[in-house]
Amino acid sequence: MIANDFLLNTHDQALVDVFGDSVFAIGGRVRDHFITKIYEHLLVPKDLDFVVIGLTLDDVMARLQRIGKTDVVGKSFAGIKVTRPDGEIIEIALARKERSIGPGHKDFEVSFGPEVTILEDAGRRDITINTISIRLADRQVFAPAGAFADLEAGIIRQASPTAFAEDPLRILRAVQFASRFAFSFTIEPVTLAALKQEAHRITTVTPERIAEELTKLLSKSDKPSIGINLLQELQLLPLTLPELSEGVGFAQNDWHLYDVFHHNCKALDIAAEIGGDLTDRFAALMHDVGKPRAAGIRPDGRGASFHGHEDVSASIVKQRLSALRFPNEIVDDVSNLASAHMYTTQMPDGTPLTDAALRRFMRKVGRGSDDHDVLRQRLERQFALRHADRHAGSTLTTDVYNNAAFERRIRAELERIPVMTVKQLDIRGTHVMAAIVAAGLRPATYRGDKLITTVLKALLENVTDDPNLNTENTLKAMIPQHLLNLAA
Repeated sequence: MIANDFLLNTHDQALVDVFGDSVFAIGGRVRDHFITKIYEHLLVPKDLDFVVIGLTLDDVMARLQRIGKTDVVGKSFAGIKVTRPDGEIIEIALARKERSIGPGHKDFEVSFGPEVTILEDAGRRDITINTISIRLADRQVFAPAGAFADLEAGIIRQASPTAFAEDPLRILRAVQFASRFAFSFTIEPVTLAALKQEAHRITTVTPERIAEELTKLLSKSDKPSIGINLLQELQLLPLTLPELSEGVGFAQNDWHLYDVFHHNCKALDIAAEIGGDLTDRFAALMHDVGKPRAAGIRPDGRGASFHGHEDVSASIVKQRLSALRFPNEIVDDVSNLASAHMYTTQMPDGTPLTDAALRRFMRKVGRGSDDHDVLRQRLERQFALRHADRHAGSTLTTDVYNNAAFERRIRAELERIPVMTVKQLDIRGTHVMAAIVAAGLRPATYRGDKLITTVLKALLENVTDDPNLNTENTLKAMIPQHLLNLAA
């Protein structure tokens, strides 16, 4: 079979010039090319995997010198990185065979050399649709028996009977593929049974690798709840996101159609539908993760109450995502979104919130940022989470209209560039320092302490109530009264 429509890029052509018919494209790029063609579902691969056959490592290194600077990045498995003069990087590997010698992700005995064929190299991969390769020189397709048929039939099948036992990371990879390709692909029964049997081995995989697969599952799936539910079905959820599994079967109350777990999953899918990124999707998935631990019994008999669950959820998010080694920015953003998601949009009697209350909400969500672009992004993320939460099985339909009106007011207030931090006050710490000395609260040698911060924060509260107070003379005049209040 010739893949005439497989377009070669500059990297491909450079490698063909050096290696002729010994270089192959393999893995996700080839798989996604055929999925796009067969199913008309556009996939754009980011990784370019190349394999060279019929040559020794020294031969390959010598030939690659014609392209750029070469470095061996994985001597044990013959991986090479080439940096071209324009800074572009190409990564290549020699065809190899692997044999597991232990339970860990890195416990392999690897052999490579001119004698290893492209089909033998394919045999070490995880699922059959990832074993297909294309010889770049003539675009000839190479695939182990049945691999292309599985691709055409939409079947996710293990590449060998020991694929998951040999490398437990492949268990999560199979799940995220099933989630990402759910538009046409399903896991066949024997492979599903093997996944269940080997699921316990996921404990040998490093947190970073687990996080990498969860990231792909959440961010690349059109309906990521398929993958999350599959993790639960395979008993992988307690080993990866254990607190999330606590919500399975945990009933809520008369205002929710789903249990805690399925409510979170529904919110996740809504976040995906409206174009949310990894942060938005994680926030939707984990925003109510603390409900089972915060649950109480409603005195009116209408189910459970969950007072303070947002703070419990935020704490769980911080602990779990940190344990999985997610970047601090994602950990903090998701945790804070969970913490703030129960905000009110009106007074208890149904009247609108004051403008000052709006500005205090903006300060809380902004988390000390005086960058209005950052503030705007954080507010929009918070609104997106509220949208996902309220449309994920909530019966509080009137709340949707209140949310929309609230968001319009917040956006209008943001355009007025409100004061969000003490840095934006029209006064400086030196002014407060002078007033403290003048009041006799500190000696003339005073160079500052927490009292200055306390006064500035009190002035910020005044300006939040009335932005017109933010002038230097007005704020200076207010300092003595704050000092008296603190001394009282």
